[in-house]
Amino acid sequence: MKRRKVLLHATVAVSLTAGCLSTSETTRETTTEPQQTTVEAEIKPLSQQPPDSDVGCSDEAMEPIGFLTRESYPKRADDFELTATTETVTIGDEITFSLRNVGTERNSVGTIYKYTFQRREGDEWVPVYYTPNPGWIDDVNAVRPGGGYDWPFTFNQEGLERENPGNADHYVCTPLEPGTYRFLYWGVGEEAIATRFTVEAP
Repeated sequence: MKRRKVLLHATVAVSLTAGCLSTSETTRETTTEPQQTTVEAEIKPLSQQPPDSDVGCSDEAMEPIGFLTRESYPKRADDFELTATTETVTIGDEITFSLRNVGTERNSVGTIYKYTFQRREGDEWVPVYYTPNPGWIDDVNAVRPGGGYDWPFTFNQEGLERENPGNADHYVCTPLEPGTYRFLYWGVGEEAIATRFTVEAP
């Protein structure tokens, strides 16, 4: 447990509604009614503020975020592509994940807070993020061709944890050890997309 300062956070305008994955592949979620206003986005970075609360990862209220169990997911679906700035990151260094509309028309995605990290452990993927408030506002963003969103991180516990306004806050409750990881986003239609990367010791 640790104390964090009260920090201002940036919100991202959202609209329209995207489909969800099957119940067996997602973390349990609650959603609100979708917003009706369409907002066009170019390229927007997501908030980098840590949660403004203290939690204990052993708390029974903590639930894994994005329990997506398939061996692999595509990097691209419904004209959206997910990429990383590097294939290898050292603990404590920066890495950014980018969602881009690579199609020729405006397309929509679900809320940009439906993302998670997983670490390869043996023959399975284990969640890195947990949350005491597993709910998302099920809105989406309408994105122009070439537009999208960036998730910038410093790859350590403090740098990965996020306060997500109106959505599940992300807490790191799995050790950040060297190995194979993947970043997943499950707000694209009925498909999740993911990109793998390697984490090295400092």
